[in-house]
Amino acid sequence: MNQSKLLYLFIFLSVILSVSYSCSKSNNLPDPIRQTGDSTHQAEDSAQLDGTVYVNSTYSGPPSNDLHAKLFALDVNTGNLKWQYEWVSNLSSGTEFSGGFVYTGFGEDLVCIDAVTRNIKWQYTTGYSGFEPLVVNNIVYVVSMDRYLYALDAITGQLKWKFLEDSAPPADWTVSDGRAGSPTVINNTVYACAYHGYTYALDAATGKLKWATQDTLFKETIYANPSFVNGVVYITEGIRAFVAINANDGSIKWRYSTMFGSATSPTVDGETMYIGCGNTVQAIDVNTGIKKWGYSTSVSSLSSPTVMNGVVYAAGSNANTSAIYALDANTGNLKWSNGYDYPVSSDPIIFNNTVYIGNTVNLLALDEHTGQVKWKFTGNGYEEFQRNFCIVDKAGNIFHSPGSGNQN
Repeated sequence: MNQSKLLYLFIFLSVILSVSYSCSKSNNLPDPIRQTGDSTHQAEDSAQLDGTVYVNSTYSGPPSNDLHAKLFALDVNTGNLKWQYEWVSNLSSGTEFSGGFVYTGFGEDLVCIDAVTRNIKWQYTTGYSGFEPLVVNNIVYVVSMDRYLYALDAITGQLKWKFLEDSAPPADWTVSDGRAGSPTVINNTVYACAYHGYTYALDAATGKLKWATQDTLFKETIYANPSFVNGVVYITEGIRAFVAINANDGSIKWRYSTMFGSATSPTVDGETMYIGCGNTVQAIDVNTGIKKWGYSTSVSSLSSPTVMNGVVYAAGSNANTSAIYALDANTGNLKWSNGYDYPVSSDPIIFNNTVYIGNTVNLLALDEHTGQVKWKFTGNGYEEFQRNFCIVDKAGNIFHSPGSGNQN
C-alpha cells in the first residue's frame, strides 16, 4: 500500500474515532445540579429518574437473620421494584434526592448513591441519625446522635462545618430514645431543634450561631423538625407544647400547651397550623395560637399532617393496626377514613391524586378521595419501613413528607 493510501486511511479512521467519542460523551449524564432552596426542585436527567419513590427499610430474615438496611427505588404508579441497595446495618434514615443522587443514612454513615448507576459516590461517618438529610444549595445538612449538626458538600461529601449543641441529653437518655429531628433551611439560615427545649438558628454557609432560644417553661426534648412560614418558626416541644418563635431574634410569640403532645412536626398552610396531638388532629390559628377545631380519631401516635387542596391527611396507629383520616381543612369535618394492618411508620405524601404512606411492613399507595389501596409494596416480607421517604415525579419535581425539613 503506497503512502498516499495510508494517509487517507489514517484520516478516515481519525474522523470515525472522533465522531464515536463525541457520541459517547454526549450520552454521559450531565454534571449534577442540585436544588437552590426550593422545597420542590428539578432533578437532573429526569427522563431516567422519573416517577420514583425512594424509601428505606430495615431487614431481618433468612438466611442468616442478620440485620440489614435496604434502599428501594419503586415505580410511583405501580409500586414495582426498579432497584434496591443493601447495607449491613440495623438502622436507616429517611431519604433525600437531589441532582440525580439519593442521600440517606445507614447506621453511622451518611451515604450518597448515584440513582442511575447505583454506585456509592461518597459516604461520611457522622454517628447515627434516624432522620432525613436535607440538601440545599449544594450542602447536605444532617443531625446526629453525637449532638452535632453536620454540613457536608453535596458533591464531594467533604465536611464544611459542624455545630455542637450546648445542651446535653437527659441523664437517662439512650440511642433508642431518638434525638432532634431534621433541620429546616431557608433564607440562608438553618433552624434546628435539640434537647431541653432548645431551638437554634445558624448561618447556613458557615454554621455560625445567630441565636439560640430555650422554652424554659417545659424544657422538653424537641424530636420533630421545625416548620418555617412567613418569618415564624413553629416547633413541637416533646409532649407538652407547640411553640411559635420569631425567626429574626428567637423570641417566643406564643405557646399552645397540650395534655397529650406529639413528637411530630407541625404543618402550616396559610393562616393555620395543623398538628397531631394524642388521638386528635387540631387546627391552630398561627397569629394567636388559639385552636380553631379538633377532630378525635380512634388511633394514637398520629403522624405529621399533610395538607393538599383543602384537605388534611393524618394517620395514626394502635398496637397492630393503623388508620388514615381525610378532614376538611377549614372545618375539621371527616371526608373519609380507612383502617389498615400494621402500625404507621411515616408521614403521608400526596402526589398525583394518591396518598403514599409507610407502615412497618408495607409501603401503601392510596386513592386520594377514598383511601382505597391502589398498590402496596412488601419486599420479601421481612422489611420494616420505619422512615419517611421522598418521591421524584415525571417532570423531575421532588416531594417530601412534612417531617423531612422540606415543606411540600
